[in-house]
Amino acid sequence: MRDENSRSGSSQSRRRFLAVAGGSVFGLSAVSAAQQTTTPTAQQEPATSFRFGGRVEAWIGREPQRIADQENPTLQLQAGRVYEVTWENLDGQPHNWALQDEQGNNLPVIFPDVQTGTAGTQTTTTQTTTTEGTATQTTAETVTPPDDAIPVTDNLSEQGATQTLRFVATSDIATYICTIHPTTMVGDVEIQDGGGGGGGN
Repeated sequence: MRDENSRSGSSQSRRRFLAVAGGSVFGLSAVSAAQQTTTPTAQQEPATSFRFGGRVEAWIGREPQRIADQENPTLQLQAGRVYEVTWENLDGQPHNWALQDEQGNNLPVIFPDVQTGTAGTQTTTTQTTTTEGTATQTTAETVTPPDDAIPVTDNLSEQGATQTLRFVATSDIATYICTIHPTTMVGDVEIQDGGGGGGGN
């Protein structure tokens, strides 16, 4: 009787161990798969970083050197590449950032993890609280916008505050723009085929 109970106890213990072990292996596999899916694209390095000053009269190029001090400089981008823009509010008026097609439609190509820096501080806070966008990598060097990409950033009104965003260059982008001041804060974008060299202007 005791022998039978100990056998049934050890059999239950073995089943419990296998169930727990199997669940752990499954859990690890799911975590590993999720990491493999999101890690490379979530940390996508920008091909080029741009810096601008924003005021009602125009976007003022700051960096790289080839756009420095130009009003609404033309940007030359490669389709399928990720770019980063940091702009500073120069006049305390509300501004935002969008990329539009030739018909004036805001395109959902901006990663949702837009960062805002308060004037005079180095800290940033996430402006949009949706899940971090993960772009789809279609070849070794080209990506498409993430499913949760946004078409325009939030308004930024504090003088000296900054906004940093990343976006995927797509073939239908024609302009970058502040949608609040669309007649003065607008610059052209020239998109080159993703197969060529160069990182943007």
